[in-house]
Amino acid sequence: MSGISVVLARKPQAHGRLVPVGRAAGLTVHRVEGFRRCCLRVLDPRELEVARSRGDWDWTSIQAGADAGDRLEFAVDPAARASWLVLGQAFHRRWEASVHTGAGWRDAATQPVDGFFQGVALPAGTDAVRLQFRPFVRHAWIGHAFFLALAVVLAGLQLWRRRAGAGGRDGSAR
Repeated sequence: MSGISVVLARKPQAHGRLVPVGRAAGLTVHRVEGFRRCCLRVLDPRELEVARSRGDWDWTSIQAGADAGDRLEFAVDPAARASWLVLGQAFHRRWEASVHTGAGWRDAATQPVDGFFQGVALPAGTDAVRLQFRPFVRHAWIGHAFFLALAVVLAGLQLWRRRAGAGGRDGSAR
C-alpha cells in the first residue's frame, strides 16, 4: 500500500513477498511480489488487519482511471454491501470524495485508515469514485489581489497629493 515496489539490500532477503531479480552496485535488487499501486477495498477500515487475515479485501475490483494529480477517478465493481476504498497515499482532509451509484453522484466521507492511508466510504452499488484535492491555498490569490489593489490605491493617492501640491505652489508663485 505504501507504493514500494523495489527493495535494495546488501544481501538477498528471505521474505515471502520479496523476489530477488538481480544485483547492481553490490546490492541485491528485490521486486515486491503482489505490488499494487492503486488501492484496495475493505469492508471496515478500523479492522484492516483482520480483513487482511480473513482475505476480506480485494485488489482486483478497482480499475485505475484518470489521475490528474489533484483529481483521481476510479471505476469500481459494484458491491452488494457498503465498503471502503483505501488508497496508497497519505490521508489529507482536503481530499473531497464523491461516489456514483444508480442514483447518480453524491458526496462521500473520507477518513484515515491505519492512521495514514486515505480512505473513502463506498455505499452499496458504487461503480465509480472521484477524489478532488481542494487545499486552502487555492484561495491565496484573494490576499494577493487585495494587497495589489491597496498598493494601486496608495500609489494613486500619493500621485494625486504630488500633483495637488505642485499645482498649489505653481499657482501661488505667479
